[in-house]
Amino acid sequence: MNLTSPNNSRKIQDLLLNRVEGISWFYYNVDLNTALGGKEEIYATQSQVEKFMEDIDSDIFGKNKMKPGTKERGTTEILQFLATIIKANPKVLEDVIRRLFDVNEIRNQSDAGEGLLGKFNNKDRAVRNSIYTERIRNDHREKKGNIVVLAEGDSWFQFPTAYFGIDGVKDILDWLIEDERYAVRSLAAGGDWFSNIFHSGEYIEELPKVSPDVFLVSGGGNDLVGNRRLALMVINPKYETPAADDCDQSKRLIELRSQIEGIDIKKYKLGLRYLSEEFFNFLNVYFIQFFVFFVSLSDAKQYKHMLMITQGYDFTLPYNGSRAYFPAMQYIFSRFTDTGGWLFDPLKMKGIVKVDVQEAIMYAMITEFNEMLQQLATYEGLPNLFHIDCRGVARNEDDWFDELHPQSETFEVIAKAYKACMEENVGFVEKRKGKKKKKVYLARTYRAKAKAK
Repeated sequence: MNLTSPNNSRKIQDLLLNRVEGISWFYYNVDLNTALGGKEEIYATQSQVEKFMEDIDSDIFGKNKMKPGTKERGTTEILQFLATIIKANPKVLEDVIRRLFDVNEIRNQSDAGEGLLGKFNNKDRAVRNSIYTERIRNDHREKKGNIVVLAEGDSWFQFPTAYFGIDGVKDILDWLIEDERYAVRSLAAGGDWFSNIFHSGEYIEELPKVSPDVFLVSGGGNDLVGNRRLALMVINPKYETPAADDCDQSKRLIELRSQIEGIDIKKYKLGLRYLSEEFFNFLNVYFIQFFVFFVSLSDAKQYKHMLMITQGYDFTLPYNGSRAYFPAMQYIFSRFTDTGGWLFDPLKMKGIVKVDVQEAIMYAMITEFNEMLQQLATYEGLPNLFHIDCRGVARNEDDWFDELHPQSETFEVIAKAYKACMEENVGFVEKRKGKKKKKVYLARTYRAKAKAK
């Protein structure tokens, strides 16, 4: 079967974006442990894929739909089908993300490697990796308790340091590197998209070279909010009616999220009303993308020992100003990080002007992003995957440097959660079979521990 043919490609894209008439699937309805009992069940067979494709009527100029009389397809079957397709043809994700974001090209859409931001990223990466090289040369691996890390991600791992020596934020990797027990090889770049990380595959070349104990991944935030794309993810209340709490989707999500310990369900409900169909399509696509990414690594024999750790950000606060102690320093970084452009401007563009509504929208979005990643971390088929839940570490606006990045002290708390996860699990992955182990680390619980010391 030619999966790259225009007809088949369109069918797959429509399925990923929930645009096949007669099929509706969402990441939050997927129970991976129930749906996928073992790794042999993750992927569909070739004949199942072909049958599934045949059951979808091809209509390139209209909307694809299920053929009359076709039996209803469950979410599990759809997940298996999509995972099989993407494993065989990952380029389909580039095509669907272009449609989702309405852009002509995915590669290098971020500014992570270009202009002033690119220069700062490259300079920081070089400095960090020289420290990594020095530690490896000094027999880092020979010392008990030492850990080797490969990190790939965005500005939560790589908040750039300017040439003139100003470091606006001490990010997660800065705190890890400061601890000599960690040798950190960094591929991270401020402003990078997870789509770029996935498709460029720089990590594929580095992983066998570094052979790390731990692979850290931070991504997805820039995909969501870069280039003012957040405006695509919310409704315009002037022309669209906010979703009611008792509509099918909201009712299901409120039922699920009410079970989260400590959630502000009133705030979550308010934000949920303003989320657009595109936001949930975005998370569907990224759920599949992260799923294939981690399953592919987990399947590789050479990485059976390796921990993989994700994080899902904290409750960001839309803001168009400076929270730094030194406004001049904030101005320098705002010049190339577009402060206000990630959250504040896009929400204003859609007519969402009330501060409480803006904050509630981000509260709901960050809740869903974290919960989506936790579904993967708690899947028994990915025993090496862990998640750092950063929600609630920043207690108020004073804990934020700008609208997307916490202050250094907040990042320090998050880094302590990373250290706890690594130190408790490195070397024990394969011995853990049949034993329940903590897979999600709540970073906010490490704030008191940090102050106690």
